[in-house]
Order: sequence, then C-alpha cells, then structure tokens
Amino acid sequence: MAGIFDILINMKFKNLIVPILILLAIVIIIDRIVALNPTWKEPAFGKSAIQNFNDSRNTISEIDSEDMSSVTYLCAEGVVEADFGPDSVGILLPDDRIFYLPQIQSTSTLRFEKDGMELIMAADQAEIVENQKAIYSDCKATQI
Repeated sequence: MAGIFDILINMKFKNLIVPILILLAIVIIIDRIVALNPTWKEPAFGKSAIQNFNDSRNTISEIDSEDMSSVTYLCAEGVVEADFGPDSVGILLPDDRIFYLPQIQSTSTLRFEKDGMELIMAADQAEIVENQKAIYSDCKATQI
C-alpha cells in the first residue's frame, strides 16, 4: 500500500509540495511569535484598550497609563465599566459593547462623546446616552 507521501510525489502537483511545506512552516512560526508576544494580540478591555485608542494622538506611547483610573458604575439597567485617560474614556457596557469616547467641551458636566454615544458625568453620577436616548441612567460610581 502506497503512503500519502508516495502518492503526492507521483502526482503532477509534486512541485507544489515544497512551497506548501514552507508556507506551513511560516504560518507556524508567525503563530508562535504572536502567541509569545501578548502586545500583538487583541487587547482585553482595560488600560491596554485605552492605550490603543487613538483619538487625536500621533502615537500610542503618548498615553500615560498612570494617568488612568478605572471606575465601575452601578446603573439602574446594569453595571458599566469605565477606564479614564487624560482626555478620553473607554466604556464596557453589560451587553459587551466597548466604546472609546474623547472628552468634549461642556460648561456644567464632564462629557465624552463620539458617533452618537455619550457618557455624561456630574459629581459621582453618570448617564450613558446612545443616539440621544438614555440607555443607562442613575449610574453611581464606585472606585475599583
């Protein structure tokens, strides 16, 4: 009984075996490099997600992780996580959606807004508005 290798060698596609093996080796090497270098993986929610947010900066390194704080908001509709940077916020909603919002000018409240999603804060309370409709209200801050 001929083995699979013998069958492939005797086929008209035998010139493809070496390139396919080389390509397979390259894919395995790239997989190992990515697996061993966690900065190349998709960031989890938190400081790394904020560091990868590029609202008006030229490089990620301009965001200082020591300038960030994490806050959990207990809202009537559920728990919202927020990571604050110097002039932006990343929010994780209970439905697993993540938004990165730059700070905008406001006279009476602290506001973060982008593409119809807003985080509006006053003292230790917040409200999250999507397309001008409050989706998380009566949110009270608790420090992590």
